[in-house]
Amino acid sequence: MDKYSFISDLMKNKSLTHSQKERLYELIGKDIIRNLDQKGDNIFQELRVIKNKMELIERNVNKENNNNKQNLTKKRTKTHNPKEMLKFLFQFSSQEGYKWFTHKPDLRIDEINYLSKLESIKKYKMPFDINIATYMFMRSFFLKDKNSNDKLNIFYPNFTTELTYSNEKILTKIKKGINPFDIVIDGIYFADVINKFKNAIEFRSDNDKYKFNTLFMDFITNNLSIDINEKYTDDFKNNSKSLSTYIDVNNFFRGINLILKEWLNKYKSLSNELIIDLKNENDYYLLSFFQKGGEIQNKPTSTKLNGLAGDFNTLRKYWFSIVDLEIKADFAENKKPHKIICLNNETQLTVNDAKLSKNVIKPLQDTVGGVMYLIKIYKNN
Repeated sequence: MDKYSFISDLMKNKSLTHSQKERLYELIGKDIIRNLDQKGDNIFQELRVIKNKMELIERNVNKENNNNKQNLTKKRTKTHNPKEMLKFLFQFSSQEGYKWFTHKPDLRIDEINYLSKLESIKKYKMPFDINIATYMFMRSFFLKDKNSNDKLNIFYPNFTTELTYSNEKILTKIKKGINPFDIVIDGIYFADVINKFKNAIEFRSDNDKYKFNTLFMDFITNNLSIDINEKYTDDFKNNSKSLSTYIDVNNFFRGINLILKEWLNKYKSLSNELIIDLKNENDYYLLSFFQKGGEIQNKPTSTKLNGLAGDFNTLRKYWFSIVDLEIKADFAENKKPHKIICLNNETQLTVNDAKLSKNVIKPLQDTVGGVMYLIKIYKNN
């Protein structure tokens, strides 16, 4: 390493003070004098050269440090994108690297290297616009590291287990060549755990217990106030039986839970009549809660409706890149109707501070007749 490279490394030391840099100049000057060999009056020229070089190094280092600071403070934003989530979770049916973790293989077990596939998951780069909770739930089932939980925690139907692919008891069996679907630990079939994980990333149509209509209606029954009379439309009854798509079921029901407990149940005195509908569109299902006769008490200009704090903020973060959300409602003030666009393809989440862009509030021409929550669930296609 030449002296200038050495100096450059020294100058990159952020703890080096200005006085220490001056001392560095002095020492280098003395070094030149000690090694002077018949340079005579050129000593001052040598000192000027070395000082100029050091000042150039310092300017470059300061520029580099400033650029680093700007990169750290530069806002990085995610865009609400449920289709990206769907594509990510669909890999458990379509990609070899994931499929055999959730589907019992017809192949011999020695033809599938589960340990190698687990290593590949460690290196997997998360799709940028995906909800971080969706990604971390997936990782918790496969990996035990500083970035994931030691347990698989499913919000609904409630389930918690330590028997994941990273559990030593499971790994020991896999290393012995036992198919994960044949592993039994203390009377617990790992295949049952795998099945519960599958039901937490997909509304499936092949199991009556985990079909959308069964899960959803049971959840409503258990969490909606008994003072509210709910009615399911014929469209809901027909379409809910066949609804099947990959989705973060955990966060979907967390959001439904918040709407029920914090909005519908709390404001049942304004209206106790709830109509639940499900439309089957080309690219998505449109789930709606219509609180007939209800109204929003806040003004359309209220900061509470910006969606940046409280329950509104929590709901939007639960459903970021999972489902679209829009609210149409009559407002108590002058009975004027408005729509609140909460989550759509223009919604942004700033990564640095985990802040969402504001809700968009627009007036409507016709009265709504109450408060309607419109939830768009995208299809696999």
